Amino acid sequence: IGNAEWLMQQNISIDLPNENSGYRILIGDARQVIGVLMFQDELRHEASEVVEALKKMSIIPVLLSGDEQNKAELIGKSLGIEKVFGHLKPVDKADKIEELKKSGAVAMVGDGINDAPALASADISFAMGTGSAMAIEASDVTLQNADLKKIITAIEFSKATIRKIKQNFFFAFAYNVIAIPAAAMGYLSPAIAAAAMALSSVSVSLSSLHLKVVLKKILR
Repeated sequence: IGNAEWLMQQNISIDLPNENSGYRILIGDARQVIGVLMFQDELRHEASEVVEALKKMSIIPVLLSGDEQNKAELIGKSLGIEKVFGHLKPVDKADKIEELKKSGAVAMVGDGINDAPALASADISFAMGTGSAMAIEASDVTLQNADLKKIITAIEFSKATIRKIKQNFFFAFAYNVIAIPAAAMGYLSPAIAAAAMALSSVSVSLSSLHLKVVLKKILR
């Protein structure tokens, strides 16, 4: 029992038409195939929406699959993914991630044991909370449920966080540029300068709390 490649390695004769609509598990005796089991993957209903959202964010989606190339391309086409690499073993997926990283930052989403090496190789990796323990261990972010839309939420919130960090650095730097020379030249008393420094720290903290409001807007 196995795929066509494995049965051919066992010198079992395979005389079957090409079938692109599903996945085949072949059953054979010592000489020939005597049975075929057909399986069909069902895509998650939100998958196409997530791919489209990634494209709008100028993120290029890539499909890495252990399935045969033609079957992987069918799935990629149904999702609107142009870059598709099939027939990949776990180590091949990790190598492909390293290759893609030469062109920029790479995020990986996976849920199976076979995805663990690629998840570990990516710059940032997401594992489904319903996935394998090995995939979860290898990932940077674990989604508590299997909703792929949470990936978009995580990306949008991380971008908002980076913007807020830069904003806080700007205001803190501007304060120091203005206040320190003013205090050095005697325009500000030490007490007022100390109070202004404390107020600056408080304002940065309050500004960071605004991220809670941003997250609520993203989740709507």
